[in-house]
Order: sequence, then C-alpha cells, then structure tokens
Amino acid sequence: MAETTSPHLEIHERQPSNSLVIEGGIPLHGSHELQGAKNLALQLTAIALLADGPVTLNNVPNIRDVQTNIDIINGLGGEASFRSGKRLIIDAANISSSNVNARRALESTGSRYYIPALVRRNGYMTTGPSGGDDIGGGDRYQLSDKTLELYRAMGIGGRKISDSNGIEVFEFVGIPGDHELKQANRYFGPTMQALIAFAKNEHGDTMRVINPSIEPEVTETVRMLRAMGADIHYSQKGREVGEDYFEIRGEDRLSGVEFDVMSDPNEMVTYAAAAIATNGDLEITNVDYSQKTEVFFDILRKMNVIYEYDYKNKKLELYPSRDHLKPVNLAADFWPAVCHTDWQQLLTPVLAMANGESIVSDKVYPSRFTSVDALTHMGADLTVINPQVIKINGSRGFQFSHGELNLPHDVRGASSVLIAALAANGRSVIHGVDQISRGLEDAPGSLRKLGAHIQEL
Repeated sequence: MAETTSPHLEIHERQPSNSLVIEGGIPLHGSHELQGAKNLALQLTAIALLADGPVTLNNVPNIRDVQTNIDIINGLGGEASFRSGKRLIIDAANISSSNVNARRALESTGSRYYIPALVRRNGYMTTGPSGGDDIGGGDRYQLSDKTLELYRAMGIGGRKISDSNGIEVFEFVGIPGDHELKQANRYFGPTMQALIAFAKNEHGDTMRVINPSIEPEVTETVRMLRAMGADIHYSQKGREVGEDYFEIRGEDRLSGVEFDVMSDPNEMVTYAAAAIATNGDLEITNVDYSQKTEVFFDILRKMNVIYEYDYKNKKLELYPSRDHLKPVNLAADFWPAVCHTDWQQLLTPVLAMANGESIVSDKVYPSRFTSVDALTHMGADLTVINPQVIKINGSRGFQFSHGELNLPHDVRGASSVLIAALAANGRSVIHGVDQISRGLEDAPGSLRKLGAHIQEL
C-alpha cells in the first residue's frame, strides 16, 4: 500500500527535533495559553466526514496527531487544511475512497474514529489498527477480539485481509438495525465510536449506549453532532448505578457546522505539573471550566499547591509550592474519577518531591506506568506494587538527577520524563520527543518562552 502525502501539510512548520538537551533546575515563569483539546479535535475531524457541507473547527491544536488525521482526510480525496492559525476547514464532498493507509493509522490514536465514519458514509473501509500510544498491553498491530466484538455490537462487521507490506488490514461492512451497547465501564472510545456510527444513516437505525463515557470531550462531541442535526438524547436516570444512557437515532443528513474546540485539560495538567516541579510561578490562560478542571483543582488543594483560578477570565495562576508539597493517593479510573488516567503519570514526578508516601493506581489500563523506569533512573524512589499500582516515596528537597533517556511511546509518559528533566539538577538529553509533539504543540518553544533552557538536536 503506497504512502499518501498531502500538499496541504506543507503549510505547517517543520517537524520538531526528535531529541532535546535540557538544562534543568530553572523555575518556569510567565504565561502560557492552552491549546485546543487533542482528544476532542481528533474525533471531530472524523465526524466532519459525515457532514453534507464544510466543517470549520476553531482552536484546533497544530500537533502531529492532528496533522496525521489531516493527511488521512486528504488521502481519501477530501480537503483539510489550517487557515488563519488554529482554524481547521474540512470539506469531505469529494471523498470517494474508504482505504485509510495502514501505516498512517498506526501514527495516531484518532484514526480509529474513521472506521465508523467511513462505514456509514461509504458502506465499508479498510485500514490497519490505530496506533499512537503504546499502552494497555496487547499487540498494537492487531485489532483485538474484544474490539471486533464491539464493532459487531455497533452493527459493523469485520474480517481480516492481508496487505502486501505484511501489516494486517481490515474490511468493515455496515449492518442496519437497532442496537444496544451495555458497557461494564464508562469506556471513552466505544462511546465515541457508537455516537459516530449511528448519528447519520438513511435507515434511521438507533443505538442505545448504556453506562457511557460522560467526559467533557464526549458531551462536547454530542453538542457538535446536535448542531449538525443529529438526534441524540441523554438520560441520566440510574447514573449512580451505571444505567444512564445515550440514545442515538440516525438522521439521513447532517449539515456542515462551525464549532469551537474546548481547551485541553491534559495540557493544563502538564504545564501545571512542570511549574510545580520547577518551583515556578506560572499563569495558564484559556482554561475552560469543566468537571475535569474542578477535579484537578481538588488534587492541587490536597497537594498543598498555592493557586488561584479566575472563572471570568479563564485563568489559572500557580505560585511556588514545591517546598511544602503534601503526598496524596491518586486513583485513576473511568471518568468521573478522582484522577484521570492521563494525569497520573504527569503528577508522578511532582509527588516524588512531596514529603511522604503516595500511592498511585490506574484501573483504566492494565499497565500504564510507562515513565517509571526513566524516573527511577533519575533518582525517584518508585516501587511497582503491581502493573496497576505504584508507590512513591517522596521527600522534601528531592531533586531529579540528570541523564540521557529514551522517552516511552506514550504522550503522557514522555511528558512525565520531560517534567522531571526540567526539574533535574544538570543537563539531560531526552530522545523520542516526537511522542510529546503528538499531543503538545511546540512544547520546546513554549517552555523556552517560560525560561526553560532547551536545545533541539
């Protein structure tokens, strides 16, 4: 299968270096404006394929995963390009192909959302499994039986066929009818794919997703689909026991729309953690208030971090707090939770500086402590109790040692090591920075503006 390269990508700046030299120990200071939410933007680019007219997405982050999705759309015959900074225009009118390059699919977690979109649009598609973060175990190059079962529940059948380059690709065929998906946990991906698969179809097929994900990125997706004309109802009855549901009744037409992408809560946590770890004084702007921001503020209070949040101006101010941090226990779980799974690794280097023992658990993935080896190499006292639980023996005055490190293949795990290097005593060299650029827009440049000493190799 030939590689597809779109001329639209030429307007983007060059790809960042894959290695960085960081002189650590310098407090961050200044102001940083949050980008749009990565996890929301990725699925909205796929939803644009269902529209009968152009879709305009505002506040879209110019990151590698988004660029990969733009390349996928253009490779299918559509038109997608950035205009005026963070304004992304997508016109799917000329899409005729349903063949997503398998190697492209492996570059982004968001490629999975093209499966239900293209099945509903063209009746089938072929691709490889989505890639991106190497977390959760299993073979990244194979769709699991559980995933295939999910697609069957959504009315999408699949069979494996072999590609000439040796990567398995898959063919999906839409099956009309009414469906119900009852989830054991509030899974984000299946909820999102069900919304995409059933929002538009000429048969009026319906899907009821029981115990759905209710993360802000999901509710924002529902808001955009409704603006496009989708018929989606949420019943919160029985929410405490997992009996709430989305009911999606397919419409035969969805219109083009202009939509603003919310700010990225994961980037907020990343820069906040970097400020705390370096004992900095940082203002973070464009912080949209949501259930996620309030939960994060609660974590900050428990850690004894000094901060202020200006609701009117959407501004978070963090003050030097490293010398009086308190340990906390973080239990990452399916949302709503006391800690999001994307945050636990970002906060681990901060807890290494808190005076006492912290326990961090993650029930969402079977093994997502991808930064533990690197942080331990840099001097953190971390103990893996089991693949889903670690213990952090923090101490006041602890400072990471410098080193040369390979970043894990996980946006949040790689960012965790970056935070440690920013706080470390001395010069660190980190390799594999492309993982960070998948989720954070020009992190080296943004950190330099905040006073960090970073050189790209």
